[in-house]
Amino acid sequence: MFRRYIEPVLIERIVYDLKHGTKDQNEKQRLAVEAINYLKQLNYTNSPHWDTLLSVSGLPRHPEDASFQSDQTEQCVIIKKIIAHEYVDALRILESGNINQDEYFRRLECIININILNKDYHSIEEISNYFKNNNHSDLEPAEQTALRKIQLVICSSFYLQRRFFECCSTFFKFVEDDPGILDLLRNDDNGFILFRKEEILIMISISCVVSIPLDNYSSFIYLPEVKELFKLYPPLFRCMEYLIQTKFTAFFKYWDKMIGNMCDDSMFLEKSWKFAQFTMRSKLFFFYIRISTRFEISYISRILNVDEIQAKEEIQKLIDSAGLNVVICDDIIKYKYKMLFQDAVETLKESELKIQTLLDDRRMSNRRMKDEIQNDIIESKESIDNYVGGDDHDIDIMDEQSFLNASENDDELHDNNEIIDI
Repeated sequence: MFRRYIEPVLIERIVYDLKHGTKDQNEKQRLAVEAINYLKQLNYTNSPHWDTLLSVSGLPRHPEDASFQSDQTEQCVIIKKIIAHEYVDALRILESGNINQDEYFRRLECIININILNKDYHSIEEISNYFKNNNHSDLEPAEQTALRKIQLVICSSFYLQRRFFECCSTFFKFVEDDPGILDLLRNDDNGFILFRKEEILIMISISCVVSIPLDNYSSFIYLPEVKELFKLYPPLFRCMEYLIQTKFTAFFKYWDKMIGNMCDDSMFLEKSWKFAQFTMRSKLFFFYIRISTRFEISYISRILNVDEIQAKEEIQKLIDSAGLNVVICDDIIKYKYKMLFQDAVETLKESELKIQTLLDDRRMSNRRMKDEIQNDIIESKESIDNYVGGDDHDIDIMDEQSFLNASENDDELHDNNEIIDI
């Protein structure tokens, strides 16, 4: 029953091919007619792409083309809501209807795919958190398959958000918990609603290449789960092999041709492919900055498989955004005239000068304090000397007075003796 939800997505794929694909005009016309016939069979042509389909198909417009003939079944109403891009209404119907527990994960699979179309990644992450805390090992086969598809859609949602590391790590965490996910990807008739099997494998492969550091590729390829992924999508191993061997020119040619062509033809892969390309070019640019102090833009552009103007613009953006200590002079990328650690040296010199100034101030303060203490000692000594000198003068005066008094007494005694003698 739920496989019917694949059909509205085919309309979106056809419209993408009409606008962006590399198909010739006859093939585009055939696809447009096919989409129109499907909508007319459904008795519903209220699609935002209707005018585009009519224009490419060459079919005449009729008054009934934009008609809305209601179908009473819940599934048909949901399909029409998806065709009309009324995703919130479609979700409301799915979530509010009677839920058969035997079809819980199959219904949840429809919900999470509609959330992808609606770009409601927050709701998808909430569903992802639900799986982290629950064990679902006792499901019947159809529900187990639906659960695995949901987990792969969760991984794909991270790719669509350009969260490559989360896409890669979440996938291998799911595989570690349930290796049956790999069996699902081996099956040609897997019945995904939104994505094709090849698209999921490419999303995961791109995320691995972009998020794994250059120095870790050589150990990454020997992980058991990664070896299984190589069997499912051999181009991933070829990319890793080129990077490990530092054959960067060969890597970018293969990367842009083998994977890039498939991404350009997919409405889902294309959304993050350009950013993935830019991220890989940035990764290689940082690699050359790390191992070399000077290289030419013309040289790096040949390695990155882009023209020199694009290479120069992207490198300048990286320099500005990351605050790198490099500068572009004509065709040369090199470190600035200052040595790499000169800023740190200058900071240390400034600190040394400040410390020296503080020490000089402290020495001056100590010297002034020492002088003040020495002056106080000298003044105290003079005061003591003056005090001691004043007491000696008083003693001399007292001695002289005593001598005079004694002389007077002697004279009186002498006079008295003379009187007695008489």
